Amino acid sequence: MYSGINNQTEKKGIAIASSVTDKEHLSNFLAEAFRYKGYRVYQINPSCVEANNKSCFSSIDKIQDKVDTVYIITGNSVAEDMAREAANMGIKKIWINLNYDSPNFTEISKRNGLSIIGGECFYQWNNQVQKAKRFRNFFLSVFA
Repeated sequence: MYSGINNQTEKKGIAIASSVTDKEHLSNFLAEAFRYKGYRVYQINPSCVEANNKSCFSSIDKIQDKVDTVYIITGNSVAEDMAREAANMGIKKIWINLNYDSPNFTEISKRNGLSIIGGECFYQWNNQVQKAKRFRNFFLSVFA
């Protein structure tokens, strides 16, 4: 089940694309989890300049370093734009966190030879992060 994910993440540059500015949003936790695992993380969000005290980029093409994988946590229309942008930048691996049901996204992916993982959350893939999330949720349930 996770062999495709392991192949997706064997490289160390990952962009996390989100359109949400909430500090408690999944994208911020994912960014920290990937950093903890040793990845170079670039957060993409046209609505913010900084996330987790790190620079945020308005689009993938603003990143100067090599990005190997894009992790998309947005709605279908933004996911389509991100897939196009990734393909234009030569990025061939996309991990999409939602159950995308967009025929356009599927067509863009096929046309550009993109390798897609869909519906598998990083938290499900990474046991250490699962434990941290459970601890965080427990902590919040007790003290929030």
